[in-house]
Amino acid sequence: MRFPGNEAVDLPGLDGQVECEAGTVWVPQGQSVWEMGCNVDPRSKADGDYRKRTEETPQDQRENSAFVFVTPRRWNGKEDWLEERRSEGAWATVEAFDAIDLETWLEDAPATARWLGEKLGVAWPGLKTPHEWWNSWATASVPPLSIKLVSSRRHNEQSVLLQKLRDREQIVPVQADDRGEAVAFVVATMIEADALDLLDTTVVATSRDARIPTSANHLIVVADVGDGEELDFGDRRNLTIVRAYPKGRLDVREALLLSHVPSDTFRTELESMGLSRDDADNLAIKVGHSVPVLRRQLSRDPEVRRPSWVRDRAVAKRALPFALAGSWVERESMDDSTILRKRDDLTLCGEA
Repeated sequence: MRFPGNEAVDLPGLDGQVECEAGTVWVPQGQSVWEMGCNVDPRSKADGDYRKRTEETPQDQRENSAFVFVTPRRWNGKEDWLEERRSEGAWATVEAFDAIDLETWLEDAPATARWLGEKLGVAWPGLKTPHEWWNSWATASVPPLSIKLVSSRRHNEQSVLLQKLRDREQIVPVQADDRGEAVAFVVATMIEADALDLLDTTVVATSRDARIPTSANHLIVVADVGDGEELDFGDRRNLTIVRAYPKGRLDVREALLLSHVPSDTFRTELESMGLSRDDADNLAIKVGHSVPVLRRQLSRDPEVRRPSWVRDRAVAKRALPFALAGSWVERESMDDSTILRKRDDLTLCGEA
């Protein structure tokens, strides 16, 4: 596929060329040449491009190629124009898409629609494409976390997740050390597998105010919202909802529980991120091969570096005795459980 963009649109030649092994509703099988125009009169532009390309293209190439014209305007006479051009038999086939066709096309790929909406300044708030979400999350660390470091696990969690998504299960719960890691694993797995069939139909909802696209086609929504926040999914019949949870949520059933990243992969990926072998070994041990801890350690953002449990004062008070304990002693003369029951005294010390 070759579609020059930006300043390259001024270059002479075709607006686009495609070679497609398996045709779709929108892209003809085999070779196709594409012309585009924003003219107020779509027919005039289409006629000019059609005649020019027909004259310039050898007959043997035209007999095995499709001519496709695209306009972002509504074209009431499109079907008549197509009938006339096809009857000439100059090309293997002739296609034309106008604004209505493009709207329908975008409904098949909500992630692309989300990206285009942002470019046009009409994007719905609270929604991101998988790649947008990943870039924002991974670059909070310096250097940015690698996709393979997050997607790799000790067991077959990747293949299990991809199968669940392709089976269009209605709810797919995923549990990791924290919610962010669960979302990151889902997104990284799709990107690492180059699962375009899933990426094109996936959006990540990052706010309870997000408006989920309505489409007759199946949509995957990865919910990246905090505890107690709920999204308005609307009609769920064509949705797969991926729920991200931290480990320890006992009320979550049949969740995909993520194992840790293999130690060899963890160190290797740290090296691929630019760390020396020694630094990678030391850092992997320091963070306990944990992705969330690694992200906090590598971030320069104080809000990212602060663990989630610190943000809740009540939770921090309950955790403080365990942090002060340091380690367990299993001798009769040293009763750890008795000391830890002195939580009120310990938390008062912490407040001081």
